[in-house]
Amino acid sequence: MKFYFKLLIPILIFKIINCQSCALGSYFSNNNCYLCPNGYYCPSGATKPIACPLGTFSYSSGGISECKPCSLGYYANNVASTGCRACPDGYQCCDPKKDPTPCPLGTYSSSNGGISECIPCYLGYYTNKTASTSCRACPDGYQCCDPKSAPSPCPVGTYSISTGGIAQCTQCYLGYYADTLARTSCRACPDGYQCCDPRISPTPCPLGTYSYSSGGISECKSCGNGYYTDTLASTGCKYCPNGNSCQSPVNAQQCSPVENLADSCTRNINAEKDQLKCTQSNSIKDLDYLTSVGDCEFYQELENEKKCGTNGYLSRYGFKYCKKFGENIDSFNKEGQKWVDGVRMCLMKKLLNSDISNCNELESFAFDTHVDCYLNPGHGAKSMCELLQMQNFIGLWNVYDFKDFLSINAIKQVVSVMSNCGSQLISNGINSVNNNFNSLLDSLNLLTDS
Repeated sequence: MKFYFKLLIPILIFKIINCQSCALGSYFSNNNCYLCPNGYYCPSGATKPIACPLGTFSYSSGGISECKPCSLGYYANNVASTGCRACPDGYQCCDPKKDPTPCPLGTYSSSNGGISECIPCYLGYYTNKTASTSCRACPDGYQCCDPKSAPSPCPVGTYSISTGGIAQCTQCYLGYYADTLARTSCRACPDGYQCCDPRISPTPCPLGTYSYSSGGISECKSCGNGYYTDTLASTGCKYCPNGNSCQSPVNAQQCSPVENLADSCTRNINAEKDQLKCTQSNSIKDLDYLTSVGDCEFYQELENEKKCGTNGYLSRYGFKYCKKFGENIDSFNKEGQKWVDGVRMCLMKKLLNSDISNCNELESFAFDTHVDCYLNPGHGAKSMCELLQMQNFIGLWNVYDFKDFLSINAIKQVVSVMSNCGSQLISNGINSVNNNFNSLLDSLNLLTDS
């Protein structure tokens, strides 16, 4: 027995020596050392490779003593993995031991590297499906209050338009409307109509009322004393004709022979009933009303009062050019048309507020007001200096008669306007005008001083 035991001692010592000689990352088997294969690890004294657990990997041309954990956004859902996979777009990998999970509604993921978690959609963007790689911008006419849901159309009375996402629809401004779903803009209430509710279509102005505006109209206005309109959707009121009474703004009633002693009617406001009755006087039309709507007949009515004659300012310039601008309004662009309307009302208002009775003084005063009204017309219109585009030049060319600018007052007006707008002419590139501007200005100044 002792003899056999002595024989086993060298063998055990040999095995122990050989086992201890295997390098780290190797294992001992069949009296040999072997490198630990990829996907496995071999700690010191290992007799066989051990598979890398879930969420780890190993890969090396040399021995492997331990597995490495997957980086954030990567996963290994099998044992003995030789590498970790990057989490695909549209998914998130919060646990490296598990399969990727799809991004839930309202979130997305997209990356060249691994993705650890999905990103919520920004305000005004949405994704209504799982595993999205991006969020979609809310389209015009829609709103995206919930990023998990499909866009919902803007309700009536609202609109949306944006280069980016849209979270909520915008309410139409007063005097504008949107009577259909998914509108990208609100429409301005047309002349002759009113838009009290932005959710419904415009309603025509009832009898005795009118509407006229370059922008939206929220409600119709009643005809003033001495005016009437007997049609729906009127853009203005008619003068009460001679021989008629306009006690009601919806019609004109012919005066009876007893009432109509002079075969005419006039304004005669009753303090209690505020109505018009037939009298022996001639018709006097409401200059305040004519001014408020920019009606060219303002000049004729004022001429009836001032009696400056056909060569006076009111007939020769005021009424003439008021009508010509109206006839050529389509020659101007949109801003130019707004300027024409603003200037017309501005000039009338200044004349209405003056108490000048002398016709020559009235003409000088009127030409002086031209400059201020051209440069500051009000009523939402821009200055003439901002409207010097070619289309508006063509409009002015169609309107004006050169011979009407030979008077001293007219020349002073031109000089003053050009002095204020000279820099704007340069910035707009009107080189042909600019090159001769200084010499022309000097000549005109000499002429006016002489």
